[in-house]
Amino acid sequence: MAYILAANSTSLSIVPGLLSLIPFGSLSLALPLGIYGLALDLSAVRAVNRFSGGRAVATPALLVVLVVTVALVVLPLTLRALPTDFPRSGAGG
Repeated sequence: MAYILAANSTSLSIVPGLLSLIPFGSLSLALPLGIYGLALDLSAVRAVNRFSGGRAVATPALLVVLVVTVALVVLPLTLRALPTDFPRSGAGG
């Protein structure tokens, strides 16, 4: 799996590097190359793990849902732990 993903990322890092030599070249192709890279990664997950298309899409989607959920739980707890009265620096202080 690592070899397939490395081959995908290598080709997707060389092409934008070459396109950056053209003014606005990398900006105009950033979204299509990103979608192509996602499609390559999903096909690699399908091939290596012998998943169906739905399982291959659900695997990274569940990871994103998990990370967002943890962030939404941890962020309010972190903000609540911060002091609310910050000392002010200035001429009077």
